[in-house]
Amino acid sequence: FITRILNETREAILTNQKRTPFGSDAHIRDLEKSLTELIALRNQQSKGTSARYIYARAVEQRRKELKAALRAHSLAISSQ
Repeated sequence: FITRILNETREAILTNQKRTPFGSDAHIRDLEKSLTELIALRNQQSKGTSARYIYARAVEQRRKELKAALRAHSLAISSQ
């Protein structure tokens, strides 16, 4: 019950600065797009550089956020 309330009240701010419910279709699309962009930026960097390391950590973080959003999305669908 508490998890459902928390998921219902969480919001995400998209790259265009609009607010949307956490785990919504728009939120997931935005995360996927930014993840693709981060991976491209990481891959442009030479291996072993600090810039590539920083992008790699950002990619890792974005993947975790996407995983959480997908989990929230599936919970929202199953609770309907």
